[in-house]
Amino acid sequence: MTTERIRDKSRLVGYVVTQADIDRFMSKVEKTDFCPVAGLPGGGCWLWRGGRRNKQGHGGFSLNGAIVMSHRFSFEQFRGPIPEGLVPDHLCMNPPCVNPLHLDPVTQQVNTLRCPTGPSSLNARVTHCPKGHEYTPENTTLTGGRRVCRACHTEKLRRFRENNPEKMREYKRRYRERHPEKS
Repeated sequence: MTTERIRDKSRLVGYVVTQADIDRFMSKVEKTDFCPVAGLPGGGCWLWRGGRRNKQGHGGFSLNGAIVMSHRFSFEQFRGPIPEGLVPDHLCMNPPCVNPLHLDPVTQQVNTLRCPTGPSSLNARVTHCPKGHEYTPENTTLTGGRRVCRACHTEKLRRFRENNPEKMREYKRRYRERHPEKS
């Protein structure tokens, strides 16, 4: 049993999941014929109907006094351990689903980018800046974790220099004072 995301890991160290635990888990699951994504293996979603849910809609399951994520528990009981460094991703895009065949172990980055409406995945699909320049390695720089179009930035600096000659003279004067060896 993976115990990464529980409140008290010590309660599950060495704990062996019993058939009674699996039966109790399954009593909180509603198997449906519906799946938001057509063609997934395993039929419809298995919806978590247990009492606990986090703000993303993932269920929680009490096991030996600790809370485990219901989709992680399902994956581990029916498909095996989640590989180190991976997280279970809902292929059905339905967070309450605990159908182990709808869960795919992927890196956190892949999980984030697969979300069709998340800001990171929406931004990753943008290929051109608002002015129409393509985001290529040669034309893109990262500033504060954001992509910046070099062509637009160069144009912005050119306009600033053109429209603010006094500020530019003052900037050059202060630069020469600080760096006399470069004058």
